[in-house]
Amino acid sequence: DLYKDKETFPDSSTTVQVVEFRKETPVPAKWLPPMTDPEEVTRVLGQRPEFADGWRWVHCEGLHGDTLKAVANATGWNERKFGGIFTWTRASMEWADNVILVHFKNQGTRIFIWQGGGKYPVFITCSTLNPGDSSVTRILDFVDRGCSRPEIVLRTDPTLMFYGIVRAVIQDLRFSVHHVGNTMKDAFNRGISQPSQSNLAFFYHLQDRLFILSLDATSLKNAAINLVKVADKMQEVDEERKQRGERPDPKRLISERTRFMLNDQMGLINLLSQELPDVSQRTEAIVNLAFNTLAFRTNNLLQILAVITLASLPLTVVTGILGIQWFDDTRINGEQYVIVTDLPTRF
Repeated sequence: DLYKDKETFPDSSTTVQVVEFRKETPVPAKWLPPMTDPEEVTRVLGQRPEFADGWRWVHCEGLHGDTLKAVANATGWNERKFGGIFTWTRASMEWADNVILVHFKNQGTRIFIWQGGGKYPVFITCSTLNPGDSSVTRILDFVDRGCSRPEIVLRTDPTLMFYGIVRAVIQDLRFSVHHVGNTMKDAFNRGISQPSQSNLAFFYHLQDRLFILSLDATSLKNAAINLVKVADKMQEVDEERKQRGERPDPKRLISERTRFMLNDQMGLINLLSQELPDVSQRTEAIVNLAFNTLAFRTNNLLQILAVITLASLPLTVVTGILGIQWFDDTRINGEQYVIVTDLPTRF
């Protein structure tokens, strides 16, 4: 049983949040109470949405095998297909049998997405347990409030969740890069004014973090490119249906609006990918400058010590000669001589 593998599902519980929308009726989304009990998850998700035009967003936080297995069964997903995405080791995207699976990585936090299939309209996401993750908070904010564009109405188009998730990850990565840039400036000033090994170690920590950000940006770009290709392919299929006088596929996994928004986000991903190498090169240059400054000050200190040592050389020689005990209990030709000195007490 894949769901019993503790390496794939290491967490002791999963918190399941369900949000219900109505496509046609402009009413606020209904946020159900968070759940952690697998039986309660099965009972709530086993029921169809209350309204015919309703759909659900199911978000799971934490990797707990029994709870995620209950989510798969309650929503009508194949257990093996549903659980297989958790074994992916890199960010990727798969489209087969009218099902989309996407895996994003963001600074140690993994986000899994399921779209298509199941018994009723549902969009499922899952993130690894990370209380400090801000991208998940951005996703929740997008679901609750939308974005600055008034035409983006999530309740009317579930596939806009793809845009919301990509947008949240991009914002989180850009914020992290900006934070590293500001931290690098402070670390540079501290490294120049007070060069030390600890400051140099902090620079290397920044370099390591930038390396992780570069990997996450590259994986995000690859997964988003594949997602856009799938959306373009679906658009081509709809165009062919129109030419034959048929209506577009009503169960299309990625809508035309979502395709447009994903293409828009690709520009931000490209900017981020171009910005990261420049920031990394600046960090490397500052590390070298701080290291050279530390080496220069160390050489100056050694030079001063060398001058002091040279100046004290005569005294060192004299004290060394007198410290050999030439005249302490010394015998010359078998006879002992004692040297007595009398220092005057007055001048």
